Amino acid sequence: MKKIFIQIAMVCISLSALAQTSYNVTVKGLPQNARAYLLSRETKDVLGSTTATSDGNAVFRGEVQKATVASVSMQKDFRKVVCDMVLDGDELALKCVEGEPAQLEKGSAANKAFYEGLESVRLAARETQKVYSDYAQLRQHYENNVPEKEINQLRNRMEAIDQQSKASLVESLKKNRGNMASLATLLVFSREISATFLNEYLQDYPFAKSEGLKPIYSMLEQEARKAPGAKVTDLVMKDLLDKEVHLTDWVGKGQYVLVDFWASWCGPCRAEMPNVKAAYEKYHAKGFEIVGVSFDSKKADWEKAVADLGITWPQMSDLKGWGCAASDIYYIKSIPATILFDPEGRVVDTDLRGERLVRTLSKLLK
Repeated sequence: MKKIFIQIAMVCISLSALAQTSYNVTVKGLPQNARAYLLSRETKDVLGSTTATSDGNAVFRGEVQKATVASVSMQKDFRKVVCDMVLDGDELALKCVEGEPAQLEKGSAANKAFYEGLESVRLAARETQKVYSDYAQLRQHYENNVPEKEINQLRNRMEAIDQQSKASLVESLKKNRGNMASLATLLVFSREISATFLNEYLQDYPFAKSEGLKPIYSMLEQEARKAPGAKVTDLVMKDLLDKEVHLTDWVGKGQYVLVDFWASWCGPCRAEMPNVKAAYEKYHAKGFEIVGVSFDSKKADWEKAVADLGITWPQMSDLKGWGCAASDIYYIKSIPATILFDPEGRVVDTDLRGERLVRTLSKLLK
């Protein structure tokens, strides 16, 4: 009997070994002699680490319980990711390119499909760098006083680049729904894809039980709070006089209210402020209010920015920086960001800036 148990145990061990998925990943173009980490996008675990050679090459070998999405980072977290991949048993070779997605030199069909989908992201990165370069030249030409017309043209170019990149990612997701290239795209680029599309796409999704999707499901719950028609979810913070205030002190009180998420340290926020001020001055008397929600962590910086920028509308903050309550309640992960509420306190639209903000208000407040 003992012999039978031993045989059964050996069979179980053999089956367990067969269930493992091996990986052999070579990454080129890393900083010389730097430590690199292989991280699971699904569990967030460190799968392995190694030191790059003097030629900037790093090799990771090992096994995972099942095929999974992973990233190589220069830290033990995802703040310095240099490339992403699907670990599905095939040998992988990738080349890192500074400022762009890595290039796949060798890999499985899923990895090839994933990197084909990234081509639009690569092109967007190059076009974005060109916009930044053009802006720097304009600042030099106009001695840091770039005309609003020129800024709007640059803004429109950025929006067009962003829309094209997002459309290509959506097309890749549709094309690869049945393989792990889609899961890799979701885990790496979920913030670039609309909540409306994600909600539909994840219905009966083959990889719906992946641990890595849990933050996306949570994000969708938060995004729903700023979907058109959603009723305001309150924020409780303090104003510049240290008085406790509620977002609902203004929202839902019979006016259109633009909630402007910003910070003193945010360059794009400060650059956008003249447009916000112009909209406030033009439409405030017609039933338009603004409430600034600051992502600052130091009250003195917040106060100085309000004074320097000539902001006259209500302000609120919990002085927690990116830990601001609005970050999770309304899924604000980049600023500037805005939410426009109607007089009853329901969401009209989001991310209204520049000409879009003025056009929207002109229609609503004729």
